[in-house]
Amino acid sequence: MGKEKQYWLLKTEPGEWSWDDQASNGGISNWDGVKNKQAQKNLKAMKLNDLCFFYHSGSNARRVVGVVTVVKEWYDEGGEGVVDVKAVGEMRRPLDLKELKGDEGLKGFQLFRQPRLSVVPVSKEVWERVCELGGGFEGDGKDDGGDDVDGVDLFNGKGGLIEGCIERIDRPGLDFVALEDPKLVPPRSTQRGRYLQHLVSLSRICAQSN
Repeated sequence: MGKEKQYWLLKTEPGEWSWDDQASNGGISNWDGVKNKQAQKNLKAMKLNDLCFFYHSGSNARRVVGVVTVVKEWYDEGGEGVVDVKAVGEMRRPLDLKELKGDEGLKGFQLFRQPRLSVVPVSKEVWERVCELGGGFEGDGKDDGGDDVDGVDLFNGKGGLIEGCIERIDRPGLDFVALEDPKLVPPRSTQRGRYLQHLVSLSRICAQSN
């Protein structure tokens, strides 16, 4: 059996190497300049396909902005140990250090315990919590529609709102015809999947046909 995927956090000063730099030219670069012995040890422990948070450091940054994956394990480059990483995608919502520290689910985050370490191991639980807070990241497979059901708020024609499950939307020209069944939407406390939080203005709302 193969080893479980590992998770990490890589720090970089955006003035020296930003997310935009990483994402350009195919998104692949070697991760060099790691001098600290513990950080080097962590870098050397990385395996192919491990995922890493891309973290902007510095007094005016300090936030998780994206995710990269390891595409080449530790090797020597001019007398320096490096790994190659590739940009996967930006966080849907960047998370700054203050917000991370304020979350009860992240109390064990190694980032807080060793704030000067540039290559930080991340537990699976912390990884998942950070992704949850940030709405995931582009390329995580959760933005393709999948089997999720979208709940939407609809004008009911009387100034109120009804929350229903859209089974189908027809778009003849610029008009919308929404066929919905409110019974398909569970209570807020038990909702699962991704729910649209937009107020949708429709020109016509029709009852479900036969």
